[in-house]
Amino acid sequence: MKKVVATLVIAGMMLGTVACGSTETASKDAAADTSVQTEETAEVKDSAEAQDTTEETAELSATLEYWSSWGETESQAQVLQAAAEEFMELNPGVTINFTFNGRDNKTLLVSAMDAGTEINMMDANWDNCISTWSDYLADLTEYYDKTYPTTNGEKYVDCVMSAYSGMIKDACDGKYMGVAYIPQAFVIFCNKDIFEACGITEYPTTWDELMDVCQTVKDAGYIPFTDENAREWAMFSYYLQRKIGAEAVEEICYDSSLWQEGSKYYDAIYEAASAVAYMAEQGYYDPNVASNVNPTAQQNMVLNGEIAMYINGTWLPNETAASNSEFNWGAFSFPTVEDGVDGTEATAFGTYAICCNKNNTQEQMDAAFAFAAFLTTGTYDEMFRDQTQSIPMGVNAEWPAALADVKTIMSQTSKRYLSQLNTKVNSDSSQIIGDACIKLEAGLLTVEEFIKEASNF
Repeated sequence: MKKVVATLVIAGMMLGTVACGSTETASKDAAADTSVQTEETAEVKDSAEAQDTTEETAELSATLEYWSSWGETESQAQVLQAAAEEFMELNPGVTINFTFNGRDNKTLLVSAMDAGTEINMMDANWDNCISTWSDYLADLTEYYDKTYPTTNGEKYVDCVMSAYSGMIKDACDGKYMGVAYIPQAFVIFCNKDIFEACGITEYPTTWDELMDVCQTVKDAGYIPFTDENAREWAMFSYYLQRKIGAEAVEEICYDSSLWQEGSKYYDAIYEAASAVAYMAEQGYYDPNVASNVNPTAQQNMVLNGEIAMYINGTWLPNETAASNSEFNWGAFSFPTVEDGVDGTEATAFGTYAICCNKNNTQEQMDAAFAFAAFLTTGTYDEMFRDQTQSIPMGVNAEWPAALADVKTIMSQTSKRYLSQLNTKVNSDSSQIIGDACIKLEAGLLTVEEFIKEASNF
């Protein structure tokens, strides 16, 4: 399978032309015909359709072993279990057993399957699915063109956001090898209360405008940016990716010689590092940035009310909700840089995905996709949204208030960067680059020292 670095057009992502899995539709409801009918005819038709749906779903018969990348106590796991319980009630012939492995699932699963362990469904970050599990994945394309009880008579493919289902298809030579759920985006989050207090009424769209915002925020007594050891590469990486593009950034992460003076990318690397060094010199970073250990930075952001911005993923509001559920979240795209090849039309985004074992029986495949459709349209798609403040998959579902600005970002996105940028592609270099980045943000390295340390792989 080809790497997920190609561009992805997201035309019409936000506005579906068909009604699929509306917020008012309970998961147990059968699909209903919305054409004009007499009351008596409608009642008869609805009853018949309900019986047809029951007969169809009652035919599902399989035991499914589902290995998940969520921890058992995480809210995502709780939604999965609640959905499975109802799905099994609706389909008495189906049994779903979960194994919650947390983030180690992507590596544990391969050795388990090679040892003969029965695993029928699995989930992980989609980029990890195709990089780690590509030899085990089933082609689900035929199921995307079918209808399910929660799709209101429409094909499944028409009821989920094309941005996220499309990235799966594009990565797999036109085949759907997984089902997107709990999608994500990686953007600049901000404290809207601080922006309002500083008189900032529009989000910056260029690097110079962002620096002006930083100075305004600092002059008002706030801290413009924070960071920690979990996202430390983001500022440098986003800048560099805007400058030279995703494929070029991936290239320098595999070839340390491209960091050397005189190489084709050296000037761009130097410029990106200088931009971050300037922020450090101007005092735009949290003074504790070098010692912040995940999740210190994000917790401090929502608790002390002094930090204005942080590059992070759409999971951020959910991960900080217990500390401050009333935090006033805003978000905007990483700005354009001078003479860059990409602009704000390019966004780092990704998704978790549910995949199926290619060795499943037909009965297991039918039941597994039916459960995946049940999860990603209707009631449980909305439950994921509500309990985890995540992006919903349904084309007509409302987005969480905390992610309202992200919806705008995604509606204007036409190119995909990898979910947390392309400096993460090579495990042999990613941590080395990240460690150097946090030192650069803290003002502990000069630009030249940064380049030397970051390229030491």
